[in-house]
Amino acid sequence: MTVAVLDITDFRNLRQARLELNDGLNLIAGPNASGKTSILEALYYLGRTRSFRSRQLKPLIHHQATAFRLLAWVNSGGRRIPIGIQRSAQAVTIRVDG
Repeated sequence: MTVAVLDITDFRNLRQARLELNDGLNLIAGPNASGKTSILEALYYLGRTRSFRSRQLKPLIHHQATAFRLLAWVNSGGRRIPIGIQRSAQAVTIRVDG
């Protein structure tokens, strides 16, 4: 299973980001505090539904937002499957292939 596309909305310091990833090696480069680790954390969160950096929700939601949304399209068995998580202080919505 490989991630083809990753959409990030209001996750940590990222207001809006879209990455189209290759099947092979992908490099993430940029200056300090540009969101490189936030991208890795978003991928981790989609797979584990928790952060590797914080046990609290507040640091995960952008300071100007009330929720974050992570959406990925993964290639698996010849299909492209959407996987998404939306999280606020009040609710969590997880969707796989729907």
